[in-house]
Amino acid sequence: MTMHPIDWTIVFACVAALTGFSIYTARYMKGVADFLAGNRTAGRYVLTMAASATGLGAISAVSYFEQYYAAGFPTIWWMWMTVPAGLVITLTGWVYYRFRETRCLTLAQFFEVRYSRRFRIFAAMIVWLSGLLNFGIFPYVAANFFVYFCGMPDTLPVLGLPTYWPIMVATTGMALLYTTLGGQITVMLTDCIQGFFCGVVLLVLSVFLLNQYPWEDVVESMQTAPTQSTREDLTRDADLKKLAFDEAISQGMADVAQERRLEYESLLAKIEDPDQLREEASGKSMLNPFDTSRVENFGLAFFLILVFNQFYGALSWQGSQAYQSSGISPHEQKMGQIIFPWVYAIRLVGLMLLAVTALTFLNHPNYASQAAEANEVLDDLRQSDVPQLAVQQRVPVALSYMLPTGLRGLFCVSMVFLLITTQDTYMHSWGSIFVQDILLPLLQKRIPPEQHVRWLRRSICGVALFAILFASFYKPSEFIQMYFAITGAVFSGLGCAIVGGLYWKYGGTLAAYVAVSIGAVLSIARIVLQQYTEQIAAIPAKGPLLRMVDYLNTQVTSQIIWFWIMVICIVVYIVLSLVRLRQPFNLDKMLHRGKYDDKGDHQKAVNKWRAVWLNVIGITDEFSRFDQLLALALVLWNAIWISIFVVVTATHYFVTPIENAWWNSFWHVWIYVQIGVGIPAMVWFTVGGVRDIRAVFQRLATGERDATDDGTVFKDGP
Repeated sequence: MTMHPIDWTIVFACVAALTGFSIYTARYMKGVADFLAGNRTAGRYVLTMAASATGLGAISAVSYFEQYYAAGFPTIWWMWMTVPAGLVITLTGWVYYRFRETRCLTLAQFFEVRYSRRFRIFAAMIVWLSGLLNFGIFPYVAANFFVYFCGMPDTLPVLGLPTYWPIMVATTGMALLYTTLGGQITVMLTDCIQGFFCGVVLLVLSVFLLNQYPWEDVVESMQTAPTQSTREDLTRDADLKKLAFDEAISQGMADVAQERRLEYESLLAKIEDPDQLREEASGKSMLNPFDTSRVENFGLAFFLILVFNQFYGALSWQGSQAYQSSGISPHEQKMGQIIFPWVYAIRLVGLMLLAVTALTFLNHPNYASQAAEANEVLDDLRQSDVPQLAVQQRVPVALSYMLPTGLRGLFCVSMVFLLITTQDTYMHSWGSIFVQDILLPLLQKRIPPEQHVRWLRRSICGVALFAILFASFYKPSEFIQMYFAITGAVFSGLGCAIVGGLYWKYGGTLAAYVAVSIGAVLSIARIVLQQYTEQIAAIPAKGPLLRMVDYLNTQVTSQIIWFWIMVICIVVYIVLSLVRLRQPFNLDKMLHRGKYDDKGDHQKAVNKWRAVWLNVIGITDEFSRFDQLLALALVLWNAIWISIFVVVTATHYFVTPIENAWWNSFWHVWIYVQIGVGIPAMVWFTVGGVRDIRAVFQRLATGERDATDDGTVFKDGP
């Protein structure tokens, strides 16, 4: 399905308006702190809306489409295990509050203050390398989305280039323009505006899809989907066995060839026998979370690891590091985290509905005629040299046929905006980290602000160029979430250095060095070996080492590998710190507490309720009465879902199994509850966001600039 001229008009008009706004914001950029952190002028609503849009992003939307299409609603259920952890982190300000207290502009600046300049450079190189590898696939995935959603040909008829390539260059160039214009000021404010727009569009799409696709059809499609996906998995495995068989025959290895042939025939028998196929598909329910024991990529272990990383890896990922320094104060930074879940509700239900209704459209017999052309496109992708594209693009392809003119244009604009929000933020982060935490510490001197900003812009351009080159040669081989997990694992050792550095006065520099090094080496080894998965699987006769590599590549997900890398890093950091005990570090001075608070960062609120129990749950004296209400509302909202999770789980395991029919109704109600909460939340955040944007402009117009506030560290601190 191609875009209608009305759809294209909507796209170009919205992009033009956003470009005009970004040009306007650039006039307020007057110094290095402006470019790096918006001169710390953002209120809670700007922080929340901008960070929520950045956290979603076009590539993240596609990755969630993959996850929800493959695993369905149980992913939401098991994600509730992360709610208590998230609540504790949000209310206590775990890691992020203390980091804002340091007044550092980047994570690596904190590393220099806490450990040493050499460790700052070393850690920054690891973070920068991991960030580049992670960001490298963003242009590829996003550009392919537009190719298949807009109904474009795979290759250009004139030049013969892949169609995604010029789209990738154009969209990356657009994000680069916004980033270099005004740095974090432009990035933060345009991302906030885009967050408003995308939230409203997701609400509209959710209501449309619920009316267009009866819930009974959605449930029926999700009940039959595991059998179909199992057939596809078995077919893929059979193709690999056939490839190994052919290779063994060509090398004259008759015994090995016979073994591969028997394995191939066994897989074919399962595919052709309905009873065996159903047996293989059991334990992969897309509705009942207690019937997911055989879900490979997004089962219970996936979410348990996420809970663990919420605490261990807080702030490790620096893709949006500027937002951790852009708040007016540590408390305002904290409030941005507290109100974030109300925005998240709309994002969650919108993406889930897009995925499950796409599954319904592609697989339910009621829509077979409308979906025939879309399924043909996906079949062609499965037969291409990059079959993983069929997995990545099945929801976008389906949506291009599902959405009517007008809504198709609005959704396309949303994805353009989500592409920009993530790419401009990531280019800003990785470009800034190279200059701030590698180049300038090596020079060991402060440079003029004008030259400093020029270097930042050039570094950002370099990040964009790398992403385009990397994406030109990248071929996907696994789920995007798994790629994120293993590229994120490159800096697995940073969690030790961050948490240990902020909370443990005995955390040592050598321990930080070794932990970060081990995390990087093990993770990069995993990334390299993953690129040869099919070649290793096709080798007919493997030795012990190749069998182990083949097992890790095909049977152990990157999420599991990531977890064990984190565990190894923790053990190393603790042991080495205890072995090499040094004089305790002065944490109060680094955090500007007590007698070191020379800027009044810790102001007690006047209008507040005084109660000891509020402090116990993290609601401190800095909370006004309204802030306290917001925090208590967050506690109550999360307590409701945690209680449902605990009661239903206990009932299932200790009283009586919960029937599938109950789950069908439960998820239907859950969707309407999320939408019911999301509508007033969007009104609230829009009003608050407009007020905050005006306040940011006022602070930037009247605020004084400190030329020494440029992220460099000297003997007197940051």
